[in-house]
Amino acid sequence: MGQIVFRRLRAGLAALLWTMALVGGLYALDRSLWGERPIAGWQLVSSLDDAAKHVGPIHAPALLPQRFAWPPKQIWVNAETQGWWLEVAARDGVPVLLISGQLASPPAMKAMTGCLRGDCPPEWRSRSRLGQNGKRVFVLVRGTELELERILRGLGH
Repeated sequence: MGQIVFRRLRAGLAALLWTMALVGGLYALDRSLWGERPIAGWQLVSSLDDAAKHVGPIHAPALLPQRFAWPPKQIWVNAETQGWWLEVAARDGVPVLLISGQLASPPAMKAMTGCLRGDCPPEWRSRSRLGQNGKRVFVLVRGTELELERILRGLGH
């Protein structure tokens, strides 16, 4: 009786191991053929290099006014739509600049989406231009018209 139970357990374990190996092999084949699936929705990444892995090159200004702290305080990416948002803070930590690669925005930036269409709070200004890849880049700045112009020029590098 004990040998019968042992044989059945051994056969069941062997079947389980073969099933796991088959599933693992199929998953590895799928990932090698099709690559990793993008993460759905907006996600916060830690650096511009990480962002570029998800959405390709990011348009960063070549020159910023002195009061702006670089690198960006927050970097949001959406691999599905190839969208990105950069939030740059002043040296005192207050957000003063947003640069975006699309009109859609992550939940944390929803309040500023209207500004992309010209409905900005009193201190903010917005404008857009075509980037080097032919896609529109949106710039929102809490500051002067002159600062906005300089940043837009810096995006043309």
